[in-house]
Amino acid sequence: FLHADNLPVHGHYLRPGGAALVNGSGVAGADGVDADRLATLAGQPRAANLALLGYAAGKGVLFAGPDLFEETIRKNAPAKYLDQNLAAFRAGVDAAR
Repeated sequence: FLHADNLPVHGHYLRPGGAALVNGSGVAGADGVDADRLATLAGQPRAANLALLGYAAGKGVLFAGPDLFEETIRKNAPAKYLDQNLAAFRAGVDAAR
């Protein structure tokens, strides 16, 4: 997962056939989603990484599906941020579909 501006710098590390997912849109050679906006709408602007993770899980390009990641978020997120973190993650999953 990259910010869209970093794809030209680090894109060569992507294996042939690999998926490039970026926080942004309109980037050649990448699938993008506005994770910053999704996280902000979920009430936690700093959870853009979770929105992007949800997007990747929803696209099916990771080793596990959304349920496993949601379980992990439930176990590890601080209680005061749990609902917002889950909302950001789920927004990413929904955006992938």
